Amino acid sequence: TAPLEVREKVAFAPEQLVDALEHARASGRLREIAILSTCNRTELYCSTDAAGLESLLQWLGDYHHLAPAMLA
Repeated sequence: TAPLEVREKVAFAPEQLVDALEHARASGRLREIAILSTCNRTELYCSTDAAGLESLLQWLGDYHHLAPAMLA
């Protein structure tokens, strides 16, 4: 349901996946994460700290240089 403009900004190119997973681990916000990114959608499956969705949006925003509010 996200607009195309947002979906394009949170896509992960295949060559970014290792870096993104390492970034997620180093952030300390996500305990586990799996990333599925295709040409028109990105899915994140994760285990987070107590802050849950906030932690995920903060990490995703940090990684893609976006405000977490844009992702909510």
